[in-house]
Amino acid sequence: MKRFFILTVLFVLISLIGTGCLQKKTSQGNNGRNTNDAALEYMEQKYGEKFEYEAPWGDSMTGTHELLVRCESLKGKDIVVAVSNYKS
Repeated sequence: MKRFFILTVLFVLISLIGTGCLQKKTSQGNNGRNTNDAALEYMEQKYGEKFEYEAPWGDSMTGTHELLVRCESLKGKDIVVAVSNYKS
């Protein structure tokens, strides 16, 4: 029974690693740029202040990449940024 449990745990871990669930990934569009970096750069150009990446947000399976960012002028507030069609 103990051996079965250990083998099951090993199988689950190997499966998760193989599918990328335990790997930190960054989204990249067709042009090879990191989507998070491109979004932060766009926000800085548009609003004239530096934004910092906070965390991933939502599910990018829909074609929209979402992330949480922060800036100095809105201390303590998370801002949701959505990048549509991030793969193109």
